[in-house]
Amino acid sequence: MSRKSLRERILRLAWANPGPLRDALLPLVTEARTPVIWERQAIEIPTSTGPKSVPALVSGVWAVHRSIQGSAWSLTHVPTGLAANTRIASKVRAQAIVEALVRTESALRTATTQAAVMRFSNTIVDIIRNPEGYE
Repeated sequence: MSRKSLRERILRLAWANPGPLRDALLPLVTEARTPVIWERQAIEIPTSTGPKSVPALVSGVWAVHRSIQGSAWSLTHVPTGLAANTRIASKVRAQAIVEALVRTESALRTATTQAAVMRFSNTIVDIIRNPEGYE
């Protein structure tokens, strides 16, 4: 079943069932359809010598930026400053990973704690390895 077909079925189910079910389903479908918007910002990254400010592209709680060491790109959870991956080959691939994360698990769009992110650690690892598989 395609994502579009699944989304349409969820919408029909939500509108056919007023009350708590609709209230629970509609925000999830709306969030999943919201496009990822990127903003340029400076973020703080914890290092062994103390926090370091780096320029980044930020979408919600996720940032894409050059790795502190080396020429790769990093994916960082901004509220905690923790890197999900520091060896991504390109900025475009890093952005595709963020887009796949928030499209696959809408809770990752706004997860502000390490525990909230770690709930989806298996999904995050899978997406980092193969973001194209989550299109």
